[in-house]
Amino acid sequence: MSGKIVRTATAVAAGLLLTACASTSIPPPTNAVGDAEQALNQAQQAQASQLAAFEFTKAQRKLNQARKLARSDSETERLNARRLAEQAAVDARLAEARARLADTQNRYEQMQDTVESLRQETGLSNGNSGETR
Repeated sequence: MSGKIVRTATAVAAGLLLTACASTSIPPPTNAVGDAEQALNQAQQAQASQLAAFEFTKAQRKLNQARKLARSDSETERLNARRLAEQAAVDARLAEARARLADTQNRYEQMQDTVESLRQETGLSNGNSGETR
């Protein structure tokens, strides 16, 4: 009798396991796509489309591809969509960082030019302390 119970319990457990595995599906990657969209918006605000165009365009392309694959009934394509969306978010963040760096470098150069102009106006350029004798 106990052998019959063990077999029944094993069969039930196997059935539950198969049901759980069969019902586990990959949902559409809405969170990953949303994160990528937000990252692209932030990159756009940092003028990444002009200052880091390569990375920005790369992120846009990956996000567009992820959106297409996300609508698929194929779990493999939805998984690929999630990966592409995650990559798009990373590319967008890189574009934003490069754009901010380029902006900072431009501002630094402008400040250097302003400082040099002020030095020339006040006679402090080329090691001259501005003292008159």
